[in-house]
Order: sequence, then C-alpha cells, then structure tokens
Amino acid sequence: MSGQSKTNRFVADHMARWTGRQLDRLREPVRAVQQTLDLPIGQPRNSSPWEQALTSARQQIRDLIEQGEIGFEQITEAWILEWAANLPDEA
Repeated sequence: MSGQSKTNRFVADHMARWTGRQLDRLREPVRAVQQTLDLPIGQPRNSSPWEQALTSARQQIRDLIEQGEIGFEQITEAWILEWAANLPDEA
C-alpha cells in the first residue's frame, strides 16, 4: 500500500483513469478470436507417420473437449502440432 488515503477524490480519479483506459480499448481494432477448430475425424488413407500423429492428436483433443476437460477456444493449431510431436511412436 502506498499510504494513500481512500478519499472520494482519490477513488473518483482512479475510476476516471480506469474508465478512460476502457474507452481507449474500445477504440482499438477488434482482435480476431478463433470461433471454431477444424478437428476432422478419421485416418486419411496412405498417410505419413506425421499425418497419423496429427490425426491421433486431433482425436485425443476432440475427446477431451467432448468430456468437458478443455474448451475448444483454448486450442490453437500450434498446440495441436506440439501435441502430435509429443505422441509416442505407434508401430
């Protein structure tokens, strides 16, 4: 704590600064938000080991989403690639 008294003036100044920052944010360009994630089902024919790992990763992630363990909005393509890279080799 800075030793500042919580006077009406102090609170009003703080709220005015907070409101100003919120209004500034509203004027910023809208950030893109991922609304859906393409997680195709099934194994492609004649797929490479990497494509098979991607398919397995997508299926595992889809299962977790359906079970409510994670939300689809948390998933990015980079996360899927990392998940696939960390899967054990399946013989």
